Amino acid sequence: VMEEDEIEQRRKVKSIAFGRHYGPSEWPPAWAYREMERAPDYRKDLDLFIVAPDGEYVSFCTIWIDEKNKYGNFEPVGTHAEYQGMGLGHALLMEGFNRMAEYGITRSFMDSTNEFYRKVGFEKTPNMYYPWIKYFTV
Repeated sequence: VMEEDEIEQRRKVKSIAFGRHYGPSEWPPAWAYREMERAPDYRKDLDLFIVAPDGEYVSFCTIWIDEKNKYGNFEPVGTHAEYQGMGLGHALLMEGFNRMAEYGITRSFMDSTNEFYRKVGFEKTPNMYYPWIKYFTV
């Protein structure tokens, strides 16, 4: 269960990561995180963050998996604007692949066309809903 300060950190980093440098009233609502926690496929161990030495959340990703079909998805993925280009997102996704593999997951789809995903091993596909795919083993 997320603590209030954790929710506030999440709200802030998500807003800044996606280019919305607004005040707290414009950040994603706290109730959205509480609802996410209640989702039947939410797993706390697949909700990853990198925290700066000062305690600020600076990079994040949430992983959703389908154990039956052995695939996973990262959604959302982001890094605080001031920390982009340092390899933090890459590190989170690599850790995410390792954690997915622990659940027997062998492939991951990404529905973004961001070139960042190619750099971590995703390949373009002709599928319009999931234009990127990565097969992996650990």
